[in-house]
Amino acid sequence: LAMRNPNIRLRDLTAAVEQQQTRKYDEDIRIEKDQQTLEQLKLELRKGLYPSHLNMYINCSLQYYFSRIAKIQEIDEVEEQLGTDKFGTLVHQVLEDFFKPFAESGKPVEAQDVAQMQQQLPGQVRKEFITATRGATPDRGMNYLLFKVAVEVLEKYLNGLKESKELPLFILRLEDTLSATLPVQIGDEEIIVRIAGKADRIDLTGNELRVIDYKTGKVERSQLV
Repeated sequence: LAMRNPNIRLRDLTAAVEQQQTRKYDEDIRIEKDQQTLEQLKLELRKGLYPSHLNMYINCSLQYYFSRIAKIQEIDEVEEQLGTDKFGTLVHQVLEDFFKPFAESGKPVEAQDVAQMQQQLPGQVRKEFITATRGATPDRGMNYLLFKVAVEVLEKYLNGLKESKELPLFILRLEDTLSATLPVQIGDEEIIVRIAGKADRIDLTGNELRVIDYKTGKVERSQLV
């Protein structure tokens, strides 16, 4: 346009801001273990130390402080796409939905029951998908792919269960908290620590009592020994 119209003037302007004063900041955030913090730590140990809490502390002790001691919660945002963290929750919830009636009635899971679960599987995964994302549907894009993966993972599991020698299977507990209380000596003080964990399922097959933990990610056999 400027070549055709001599009245047009083009200018490139750059705004420069000169920094008059500089201040040095300590990049590390340090939380001193004052008496109040120590008391809160002891309270957390008495309430229950879970594997997720230990992993959080090992990965980032500051995150543990903010979450468990200062009680600062992350904003629970509504997401249109199912995240990897919610995928595992979705799979867990579908299995809990299927097995809950058997835990409540005491009736064993038989092959025909598993076959019925397989028929209901797509609809159940869809229902829990919408719940996990607070309303997003698994009809397109990445959500559709994750929906299909969830159905395939659960279909494979249920098919293996139906053909296995585990049946009839008695579901004793679902999402049950197991705990033990241990006295721990720290300096001159003995602290009572409650070690706890949540079992996804406790069942009975034949004369074998099992504590089941569902894993939706990649698991090496060496991690299970």
